[in-house]
Amino acid sequence: MLLAARQTSKLDTRRILKRLAKENLKQLGRMVAKIAHANPMTVLRTIVHQIEAYKDMITPVVDAFKYLTQLEYDVLEYVVIERLAQGGREKLKEDGLNLSDWLQSLASFWGHLCKKYPSMELRGLFQYLVNQLKRGEGIELVVLQELIQQMANVEYTENMTEEQLEAMSGGETLRYQATSFGITRNNKALLKSTNRLRGALLPRDDPKLAVPLLLLIAQHRSSVVIDADAPYIKMVSEQFDRCHGTLLQYVD
Repeated sequence: MLLAARQTSKLDTRRILKRLAKENLKQLGRMVAKIAHANPMTVLRTIVHQIEAYKDMITPVVDAFKYLTQLEYDVLEYVVIERLAQGGREKLKEDGLNLSDWLQSLASFWGHLCKKYPSMELRGLFQYLVNQLKRGEGIELVVLQELIQQMANVEYTENMTEEQLEAMSGGETLRYQATSFGITRNNKALLKSTNRLRGALLPRDDPKLAVPLLLLIAQHRSSVVIDADAPYIKMVSEQFDRCHGTLLQYVD
């Protein structure tokens, strides 16, 4: 009976996702919330699986999640961490350089979701990243990159224009304007999301993860070169650049 209920919830969720569009977000968002309230684990797992396969679904799904309860937001965080930790899936493409599509989609989804909804809990994922870095695994840092980019508007740019390079040699205000990508410092939503990100890393009561995470990222950047097991130097340099970019985002 439980299996039948799960299967029904899964089919109903897929049916709704096929119809989900900007024009019917309110109606179908309520339907998703209604199904998720009865069977949150099955419904949210199904949605996350679909997002990993279809990146274009991220924006409408995030908008439709406005009707979820706090319980469903907590379950959603568990599902995302579960997908990251699940074995048997390659997190790099066959070339050994680029991140897998499912991982990029999952990271982008989590970044947009946490930016939009203040109820999302961040510390669970930060603790997961700390644990992974202690094990020498740093591929999931792409999730941290997306969080910082979406919530604090700090983006690591490899190819900058000459004007941006000149601006980076100036003061804090000039550097911010050169890399703000059209978002002003006084944007209230940006300030709130930035403060939430800072509060999750530097809470008043719980153990602070900001410094341990910073040290672990820096250590992992060095270990990528020292303990490299990649067959080609280009693979090592790509991993180093990715980790270095995350570190620059984080300290900014």
